[in-house]
Amino acid sequence: MKVRSKLSLVSRVRLREDILEYGGSECVEARVDTSSSIHFSPREKQVLAELVNGHTNMRIAEIVGLSEHTVGDYVKSIYKKLQVTSRAQATRIALETGLVRSGSR
Repeated sequence: MKVRSKLSLVSRVRLREDILEYGGSECVEARVDTSSSIHFSPREKQVLAELVNGHTNMRIAEIVGLSEHTVGDYVKSIYKKLQVTSRAQATRIALETGLVRSGSR
């Protein structure tokens, strides 16, 4: 197994442990800062929902009527707030915490 694969496995296990430790909809708030909750703007929620649906930044831009660059900025903001580094991680947290539902718009 390559080092990158092992590191990926370790990060997935840690993410899962975080989710189990904090549980439910409190997971996102607890992972970032237990004294305050994460606030997503309506546009960030919309972009996150389309990200969960598996769309590319280009397709999300078409759907929500923004430039691809602006969508990229929203995706970066979402990653930062969720403390993740990939679409898969963001999707997993969004679905497991109830931030969005699969297939929602």
